[in-house]
Amino acid sequence: MLTFSCVILSILVASSAQTIDIKLQPLSMITDPDLLFFQPYFPEPSEPTSCSGETETVCGGTFPLDLASGDVLSFQFDASSSENGDKSISIQGQGESRTRIEFQAIVENCESEAPAQEFGGADITFTLNTDGIDTPPKYNFNMDNSFVDVGPCTIFTRLQFDADESGVLDMNFHSITFSVNYDPQQMLGETSFTWDTDGYTWIRKPEEGAIELLDTAPVSTVPPTPSPTPKTTDPPTPSPTTSRGYFIGHKGFDLVSSFVVGGCMYLLYM
Repeated sequence: MLTFSCVILSILVASSAQTIDIKLQPLSMITDPDLLFFQPYFPEPSEPTSCSGETETVCGGTFPLDLASGDVLSFQFDASSSENGDKSISIQGQGESRTRIEFQAIVENCESEAPAQEFGGADITFTLNTDGIDTPPKYNFNMDNSFVDVGPCTIFTRLQFDADESGVLDMNFHSITFSVNYDPQQMLGETSFTWDTDGYTWIRKPEEGAIELLDTAPVSTVPPTPSPTPKTTDPPTPSPTTSRGYFIGHKGFDLVSSFVVGGCMYLLYM
């Protein structure tokens, strides 16, 4: 007696999303009691950061960006560009305190007239890197006052975090990364974007609080040694079951052959 079973084959298609990264680190040339300034370090700047001004110091620079080659724009504010996590950003506030993470860059003499795509807080995905930091963060992400605008001539973003329900704003992290998906069809190829401290490139101090750049112990990259796994006996062979109406296996028959036709795997039993 010959018996056939058809097993449906599932095919998983990997996402083809391409991420365009902008990474920033603290800017030490300017000190301000209300702002912690940042400067882009990735992509590698086409012109290094320079500062000028007699009564007020203004710093700025340029970096290349190819928004046409991706469909996810990611921002990363790092406490330092070092990979060992030796610094952290501490934000403390209370009451109705808030902090804002903001960045803006433009293309000077831009040739495109396409408008920027606007994304609200509900479209933004963000993560905090708190490796090695024991204190859990306390905050409320304010979606209504957070946004990302991305266009061929401009990039502008703001993330706002408020104190939580208990009136506490307490954030300490090595980096914060946030991103949005966008449509690259109207974007330009590699273009030089300009930023400066007259625009937006900072994290704001809470009104009733403080913001500090802290030295912390390096984060270990060595994984912990796993505990020995006790030896267990093999589980018994399960009884034949059905899946989506198709029998998988047949009691009392031996599998002698298998082959695939039209997306089905046929098992031949005798």
